[in-house]
Amino acid sequence: MTAPQWLDQFREQIAGAFQCPEQVVVNARWNEEEDQEQHWEVVAYPTLREIIFGRHDGERVYPRFLLNVEALSRMLDKNWGMTLDGGCVPLIPAALHLCGLYRGKRVHIRVLLAPPEDAEPVDLLDAHTGAVIPRRQ
Repeated sequence: MTAPQWLDQFREQIAGAFQCPEQVVVNARWNEEEDQEQHWEVVAYPTLREIIFGRHDGERVYPRFLLNVEALSRMLDKNWGMTLDGGCVPLIPAALHLCGLYRGKRVHIRVLLAPPEDAEPVDLLDAHTGAVIPRRQ
């Protein structure tokens, strides 16, 4: 099943709640069990970068990010609650959780405070110049 158009718009709105939307990844997944109402989970997290050059060459870092939590909450037609989970690294990542309705759909937004363990760097950070270079696929 491909993602519906409303979900792409929702992901863009979530990215827009971050001060620097280009520094965040917003993924979505959903259950497809026929006996249950569809539940959509949207996960956002900061992008991972790989340092090149200098003494930290090859290390992976992620940028500091600012999130407008109020704007994120206002996206929902009905907000059932918001919690901050401090996590239990590495088993459960620290995250902000929001649950509610978006255009009549049940959604769960998880904003991870760090990239997940299996995240790959999306760009490179030049340690000498500070330039961010898109990683070639």
